[in-house]
Amino acid sequence: MSRAAVGNGTLQPVEDGDGRVRVHLGDLVLAEYVVAPPMPAGDSPKPYLHPLRTTAGETVTAVRPHDHTWHNGLQFTMAHLSGENFWGGRTYVRGRGYTPLDNNGTVGHVRWERMVSGAGHCELRHELAWRTAAGRRWLTEHRTLRFGDVSADSWTLTWTSRLRNTSGRELRWGSPVTEGRDTAGYGG
Repeated sequence: MSRAAVGNGTLQPVEDGDGRVRVHLGDLVLAEYVVAPPMPAGDSPKPYLHPLRTTAGETVTAVRPHDHTWHNGLQFTMAHLSGENFWGGRTYVRGRGYTPLDNNGTVGHVRWERMVSGAGHCELRHELAWRTAAGRRWLTEHRTLRFGDVSADSWTLTWTSRLRNTSGRELRWGSPVTEGRDTAGYGG
């Protein structure tokens, strides 16, 4: 990375026709936001950031490891939401362990609300729909990803999500722990 590119900290989002937005810092693609991920329904498709790179070009995220193909870069999701699995893979069921169920929901892009570049930062803001395996919209999310504070050896990502329950009923957030598995508190 050239000192000039880092020095001016110019970040530019570029929406490509392949379902991705790439955040450029000069010639370096600092981040790729995969808005329309091509993955099977059992992996609970949802937008994610990968690769994320340092200003030196080092990739710091991974995608689809062989034992957890639903793990993709940096993403926001939930393993247990009133019986639905937006995380991906099998669902932990009390007394049965991890069980394949037909409950893998999706988090999908609805529309862009804002995509801007300013002095030393850029911002992506969009609306998403959390849909159950049956296709019912349970949540509307307004997500903002802000990239900025670029220096020679670092940069900042600020992720903000605002969720609104659109299901018409109370939703319960949980995790494998809330379903009876010890030491698996990820996701809540």
